[in-house]
Amino acid sequence: MTPDGKTLNRGRRSLLAAIARLPVLFTAAYAGIFPRLAPAQELGPHDLAVLERLAWLLFPVPGLDADPYQRVAAGIADAVADVVQVQQLPQLVLVRSGIEQLDTAAGGNFLDLAESLQVEQLQQIEPGAFFQFVYTATRSRLFDDREVWALLGYEGSSLEKGGYLNRGLNDIDWL
Repeated sequence: MTPDGKTLNRGRRSLLAAIARLPVLFTAAYAGIFPRLAPAQELGPHDLAVLERLAWLLFPVPGLDADPYQRVAAGIADAVADVVQVQQLPQLVLVRSGIEQLDTAAGGNFLDLAESLQVEQLQQIEPGAFFQFVYTATRSRLFDDREVWALLGYEGSSLEKGGYLNRGLNDIDWL
């Protein structure tokens, strides 16, 4: 440091300016490394439609309308988008490549297949990571939906109501 302190301040300013440019440099490098994924970091309408259909094929609940299945698809898309924001790409790649695999095997569009052929395709990919990811995400999101609870007769948590012990267990009419 010089007696006037100007050299040190100039060095600090240069360092701060370089740090401020890092996000731009990382974004540019990221776009160059992953050019196919950089422009669209979320799932599109076709992807959501396929995820909704997969949710219904995996857990077809009689009497349940499309809304919970749409919420499942949207929840999966949000989870994938959140992961992309912290730049952990495998889930985004996994979902996109899984849907692409289903469309390719269908000869164009998985959604255009008859239900029996859709089920056959799911059985073929069942051991894979895409199927396991969608199955797990669908199960947790679908059965955590209060509309589904009401249809199935589940009253929700008993903790807020004093537990099951003093409420009786004979009020379960769906058994």
